[in-house]
Amino acid sequence: MPPVLQVQTISAEGDESVCQLHCPYPYDNYDFEASKSLALQIVWDAWSRLRDGYFKPKDDPREFGIFCPLPADEASHCVAESGIEFYMPNEWDPSWFEENADRFIPSASVSDRVNCGHLLKTGDRSLWPACRFRFCVSDPLWLLVLPPGLEWQTRIFPMEWR
Repeated sequence: MPPVLQVQTISAEGDESVCQLHCPYPYDNYDFEASKSLALQIVWDAWSRLRDGYFKPKDDPREFGIFCPLPADEASHCVAESGIEFYMPNEWDPSWFEENADRFIPSASVSDRVNCGHLLKTGDRSLWPACRFRFCVSDPLWLLVLPPGLEWQTRIFPMEWR
């Protein structure tokens, strides 16, 4: 099973998004990859959670809800305006993400790695493996579903791991 990732949108401007990724339950020697398939899944995962209205308060301990800094009606409007439903699958499909990553994600990069490369299980978020994950999308409207401050935990992973 892939590790849990904590994703937080830092910025989304033009066709570029910057997210902070944390791994609260890392595997031994865990590190982050500049993966286009992971970037595509981040967009899909945020879109599908906002679409389904799976919101939670910021400090709610439920692992797989999504904290959205926008009011629910505004988030729903962003989902509709993004146009993602015309391109992405309704259900998570690993093969689709692998096959379409280059088509929809022109670039992805990782920077500012901290605490990577060793096993450390702790509740102290400042000690979790983390990085800045920057990526560009082919359609800037897709970034409507990644407003700054959006935060959630997920089990998505780079398709290159398969």
